[in-house]
Amino acid sequence: KGSFTSINALYKLVYCAIKKAEEKWTMPVHDWAVAISQLDIFFPGRLKIELS
Repeated sequence: KGSFTSINALYKLVYCAIKKAEEKWTMPVHDWAVAISQLDIFFPGRLKIELS
């Protein structure tokens, strides 16, 4: 058995770590338009972002 009592406990830890990292983030994301375009290809209809 691993360190986590359930898979949800692991998800919560990862979520909290991402939220904490977001607070410290100061740099702009490079090639964000490319990333969004690729996500839209893999997950069509899920993004509600206007690409311009």
